[in-house]
Amino acid sequence: MAGWEEEIRDWLQADSLCCKNIPPDEAVVIHVRDFEVEKEAAEPYVALPVGFFVHLLQHYDLQDRPVWILCKPGSVNSTLVQELVSHFPNSVVQPGASEYDAFCILQRAKTLVLSHKSTFSQAAALSAAPDAVVHYPVLNYQPFLTVRMRQWKYHLVSKDRSNIAKFEVPVDAMKFRMDSETPEEVQRREVGISPIESFGGYSQGRFCTTWLRPLDEWWAHNPEWGFESASDEFQCFERYHDDKARFLRGVYDLQWSGDCTAVHTRHMWSSGWGADFSNVADGLLLGFEDKRPFQITFDPHDNHWWHYAAVKEDGSNPTCDSKDMFCYFLPLSRCKPGAIEMSNRYPNENSTNTLRRKWLHDYATRQQQWLRRSVFDFINEKAPAIPTPCTALHVRRSDVVLHDQFSRKYFPISFYLRKAGLEGRGNILLFTDDASAIEEARELHPNYNWVYLERKRHRGSEGGWENQTPSKKPVEEVMVLLAIFELAKQCDTFVHTNSNLADVIYNSMISTGRPVRRIRADGDLDNIYNQNNTFSEAILKKQLRAHMKRRKREVMGGRQID
Repeated sequence: MAGWEEEIRDWLQADSLCCKNIPPDEAVVIHVRDFEVEKEAAEPYVALPVGFFVHLLQHYDLQDRPVWILCKPGSVNSTLVQELVSHFPNSVVQPGASEYDAFCILQRAKTLVLSHKSTFSQAAALSAAPDAVVHYPVLNYQPFLTVRMRQWKYHLVSKDRSNIAKFEVPVDAMKFRMDSETPEEVQRREVGISPIESFGGYSQGRFCTTWLRPLDEWWAHNPEWGFESASDEFQCFERYHDDKARFLRGVYDLQWSGDCTAVHTRHMWSSGWGADFSNVADGLLLGFEDKRPFQITFDPHDNHWWHYAAVKEDGSNPTCDSKDMFCYFLPLSRCKPGAIEMSNRYPNENSTNTLRRKWLHDYATRQQQWLRRSVFDFINEKAPAIPTPCTALHVRRSDVVLHDQFSRKYFPISFYLRKAGLEGRGNILLFTDDASAIEEARELHPNYNWVYLERKRHRGSEGGWENQTPSKKPVEEVMVLLAIFELAKQCDTFVHTNSNLADVIYNSMISTGRPVRRIRADGDLDNIYNQNNTFSEAILKKQLRAHMKRRKREVMGGRQID
């Protein structure tokens, strides 16, 4: 409807000479439809009970105004109409001289309360004066709206329909359909696609549409769907299973229709990808448990940028002006951040919350369309071919030895191979933040087929504390990480040590539905955090130099190589 309001108003405008009854400007016109189309007899359940109208008029202080109750002649003496008359002493029952006159009454009203199942009243409201106030009752957050108008006031009716649970629900929080459409057809039309695979019901669906069609606005308000795959021409989405879809719809409803004055706000970390989004997911989960919308922002006493959106040291090379996660991902909520809550409170550790954290990570990291396309192109242009079957191996080093008493150890590649039971051969997709690990793998373990992304890496801990952008190009670093999550899906075994990023990689791998064998190489160690681990980098360097020297002597037939 956007952009066509004036034309529609002109097309539907009734001639005043044909209107027998015109409500005064101060009147509240209530349209009552208490019948089904197939049945001319009164059907009280079709209409909302009197409590809804009483609550509405009291909320907006309209109860003392003249009230025109517009209904069919056969409903003048119905229970609902008579209850409305008894509650509003200044009311008038007006069936209209004809259907044309009834349309005129609705069209001329300056304050209009529509029936939730009436296209007749909706059409009249579309052609009402631009300054008319239109109230529209909806029965749930996914109502079957025939029209969606940003200037109308949509009110969520309580479950027993006796009052209003939420006034002025944002229009973007609601879905829209034509009367003849099924829920599957709604999704197809809303994105304007011809699906290459038909839907198998509302709980199972997939569609593809060209990259030329912008989908960010649609996806921001349809969290039940995930980005499934891409090609040169198409981007494809798939609906999540029912449990995940229902949960994310509940999160979305809170995020976009909850009370923004009670927003739960956290500081955006700049630690590491896995930790940063674990913090976001925890905030969303706590907000959901407390029935409070959640938002992320920056601590005024810290950097005012996210290290994956601008270089951590000085904020240079920003991805966008805001320098935050929303340079890359869809908005979390309509609410603006409040005061940061410096709380150490975290969600309870249980199987339900573990699963919900994964789902909330998916909600928070819905990529904007430019990024989806960029990652697809990056993989096609720069990722190596990955022979299968393969093992994904994540070697986390860099700053893990700089955490003092919480330092972790630099493990040699041989440690991972031994723990995984890999016997001298196989395809290994290597993910690492350490340039030395690449050399170590190739030089000391040449019998394996090593596959990895060519990218800028720190060597050991040279990058310092939590410096995750060795290229100093945040966009490139983000695309590398997102490419890693996609490439890992091709392998059926995952070997790693303790790491938040490893958790993200694993969750991406199992999202395909295929079984993945997971091996945490340090899982049987008693104490993975220790001050003494700070020396493991120097020890490993010394061991590797000795190994490399030996290896070179063997290759060169025993001749000493300096």
